[in-house]
Amino acid sequence: MNILLISNNQKFYFKKRNKNLKLFVYSAQIGRGHQKKNIFSMFIFNVEANINRFIDDYISNCFFNVNYYQCERGFMKKLITAVAVAASLLSAASMNANANTGTIRFTGAISASTCDFNVAVDGVVTPTGVVDLGVYPKTEATAIGLFGTQKNVSLVPDAATCTPDLATVGSDTDHPDGLAAMVKIDASQVDVTNTDVVTSPETLTTNVGVQFKLASGQSVVNAGAVTLDTANGDFDKVSGAINFIAQPYALATAINGGIIGGEVSYTVAYL
Repeated sequence: MNILLISNNQKFYFKKRNKNLKLFVYSAQIGRGHQKKNIFSMFIFNVEANINRFIDDYISNCFFNVNYYQCERGFMKKLITAVAVAASLLSAASMNANANTGTIRFTGAISASTCDFNVAVDGVVTPTGVVDLGVYPKTEATAIGLFGTQKNVSLVPDAATCTPDLATVGSDTDHPDGLAAMVKIDASQVDVTNTDVVTSPETLTTNVGVQFKLASGQSVVNAGAVTLDTANGDFDKVSGAINFIAQPYALATAINGGIIGGEVSYTVAYL
């Protein structure tokens, strides 16, 4: 809600937001002869009755009062107080309407085999699951786009933890051509223009994110469940590994010193 009061040359602002409230516009002009002037213009929500009452009060008490300006100041003081109270009540109502609400997200999968996964970078398993993208000078990127070294990232199932065994699943009558799978990759922060680029709070400083795609170049971040293709290198139908590529991405023509960061969550289902 936005409220603006103007009395003579004095301006009083009360600013609130409530898009569901109706807008009323009030204005009045009053005075004596050449002293006639606008006493107030007002933009206010949902207090029409109160404003009309104050207008009547002003006219009946101040119009012919010898202490005109003193009466006007008293009137405006009362009016501002009433509007401030109305604004606070409407604000409280708006906040209460949004209280005790939130979102619960569910995720899961039905899979022919359940496994623990390791993250491998360029064929080497990283116990921490962190992909080291390298360290670069600020002069490495001079235009928006990819820079630095591309990393091959894989989700590799730990065969010892798979139930049932992936080799058994991949050779049963339901899988005459080997394993099949789908993957879902979620990121809470991505670039607005290029949603393949995962960002982080550090991106505000560095102007750098991380482009993350399937090995074939297919978009996968926040793309929902993607069925994997064995012919293009995205999926190994024997080992069950899923392959991606990751690379630093400049989001501006100049990059700054800082940390390159970002994270995604994954869900895998063997079909």
